[in-house]
Amino acid sequence: MTQLSSIGTVSTQGSVNHNSNGLESTALLYTPSVEYYREILARDYVIEQLARRGYDFNIDDIASEQSADLGIGGTLNRRTHLKKVVLRDAAQNTLPLRIFLKIASEINLGTDASLANRHHELSDSMLYQYEQMRLWNSLGLPTPIVFGLDTVNHQRVTYYQLAMESWDGSTHDLNLLALRELGNRIRGSRKTYGPDEQAAYLRQLDEEKSFIVNSSLNTVRAFHIIGTEGLRNLTKLPTLGIFCHDDVEEYFLRKRAINYASQFYRYTHNMEKDESVPRLFLEKTVASLVHLVEPFRDESRYVYAQGDEYPQHFQFFSGFNGNRLSGIFDADHAMMTIPVYSYAKLLTSSLLNLTFEEELSYLSQVFSFEHPCSGGIYPSHLFGNLDMIQRDYVLTSLLTRFFNLGKKAADTYVHPQHHLRYESGISYSPGRTRFPIRDLIPVSVSYPSADYEIETQKKALETRLEIYEPLEFLNRQDLRAISEFKRYLTNNNLL
Repeated sequence: MTQLSSIGTVSTQGSVNHNSNGLESTALLYTPSVEYYREILARDYVIEQLARRGYDFNIDDIASEQSADLGIGGTLNRRTHLKKVVLRDAAQNTLPLRIFLKIASEINLGTDASLANRHHELSDSMLYQYEQMRLWNSLGLPTPIVFGLDTVNHQRVTYYQLAMESWDGSTHDLNLLALRELGNRIRGSRKTYGPDEQAAYLRQLDEEKSFIVNSSLNTVRAFHIIGTEGLRNLTKLPTLGIFCHDDVEEYFLRKRAINYASQFYRYTHNMEKDESVPRLFLEKTVASLVHLVEPFRDESRYVYAQGDEYPQHFQFFSGFNGNRLSGIFDADHAMMTIPVYSYAKLLTSSLLNLTFEEELSYLSQVFSFEHPCSGGIYPSHLFGNLDMIQRDYVLTSLLTRFFNLGKKAADTYVHPQHHLRYESGISYSPGRTRFPIRDLIPVSVSYPSADYEIETQKKALETRLEIYEPLEFLNRQDLRAISEFKRYLTNNNLL
């Protein structure tokens, strides 16, 4: 087993509990003592990071512990317990630093492993996350401070405990849902707000949505530029290196495309989740997508990326000068890839529901050399041709939208209870998100149904397949491939 960077083995007491779904609940398995938090926060590396963030305090005791929601999807979610911990000082004041614990074990791996999980061993996955977060912290990227990775042995089972900083407020997926909900409430309050007042409030909501997008794009860009440059200057790479999809066709086509196309085919054809999908359909899937992965073949344009740049992995936090920044977490997907792959994941999210023109506008901003964002600019010899960037984005975003349809289809029958929990409502905390009418901020938000999200993505995909024809930055081969992709979707009743 890979050696973990940890303080050693922590013994526990208690018993393993199981919920009605047969999944293990680690909430009662292990409750670290206050000494544990004193120890991890006293590590030399952590002291340095705390000083950089302006933290200065003495721990007296634990003020509260709360199980955190697992989020939708994700590599470790079905084998992970999350816990938020609040500490206090001797005067009984709660400390500004919050702790986030991610506890995982091998017990509930099952066969439903995410394709994004590139590590066969859970120990490798947890170590990969810890080492990537150490790298992020050392480069000053907008991410939580990681405090340590430790092992907990209980009843001959090894648990891996990753401790990191926790930020106040909600993740951007919930922020976007709250902004949408408030917008609906304002539109439905014609008797309370006049037309001009309504328009002003709705404009402020749109501005906040744009701020969320722009600040998230800034963070993605910082990873690409600062992260890539930082890797070049490292004298010692992380133990497990940095993942890179060397075999493009194997990674994107024979694994992801086949899996997501199968999920979506079963959904559109009302099949059971274990029914076999026609082999000819899978062969046509690979053939229709071959050209869409062409941008990934030029490894000279690979950059370092967080790798899972969806809204649920971003959150507001205060920068060094007190300004609002979007930070990002979840390091298990960190990889080397092309920049537009990161942007396509974020900008094609159904929660944003952007127009194609809005997508290209945001894209041009992050590659702009006249208006550099935080983190610097992309090398002009690799990314100075906006036409090439837009062309790569079009092809890559078609791929991410198609994969997203398969993921959402899986939510309807592979993890129905998991997704329904989010449709029924999730408690919401605005944190640093700004709302024009504080009294109407929702206390909970609900995810759209998987069926609704699928229809939203299908409509977006159909729209884009119609408008790509006149785009000057697409060559004949691109247009032929897009036309073939559209024919494949239509002939197999996927649209």
